[in-house]
Order: sequence, then C-alpha cells, then structure tokens
Amino acid sequence: MDLSDYRQQINDIDKEILKLFEQRMAVSVDIANYKKAHDLPVLDSSRESEKLDEVRAALPEELKDYGTSLFSLLMDLSKTHQRKSIGL
Repeated sequence: MDLSDYRQQINDIDKEILKLFEQRMAVSVDIANYKKAHDLPVLDSSRESEKLDEVRAALPEELKDYGTSLFSLLMDLSKTHQRKSIGL
C-alpha cells in the first residue's frame, strides 16, 4: 500500500464517522424533546460519567485518553445542540 491508499481508507472511515455523527445529533434532539416534555435538565452528570467509564473500559490503554477526549467533546456538542433545539 502507498500513502494514497491509506488516505483513502481514512476518507472512507471519515464518511462513516460523519454519518454516525449526524445520526447521534438527531437522536440528541429527540432526547432534548423528551427531557423538555418531562421537565428534565439537559445535563445528566451521572450518565456522562457512566459513558466515559464505558469508553475507557472499551479501549486499549494507549487510546483511553483520546477516547475520553473524543466522547467528552461529543457530549458537549450534543448538550449545546440539545439546548439550541429546545430554545434554551
């Protein structure tokens, strides 16, 4: 394989990540609507802690910090999107 082959693999993976990101954000709006209807706050600290623990447990040691950073960012983006979608 040469560099262009590896780059194509990355491009293909990135396309999948973008599709999944879009799906994740759409579900986050559904969650926001549920929370609003049930008078729940957008932030659920215990859920976030559980999720980050799951991420750390699922990854090899050398990727734990990166995975935690990635999911922390995803959750921050999700909360921002949720707040915006329900007018907060």
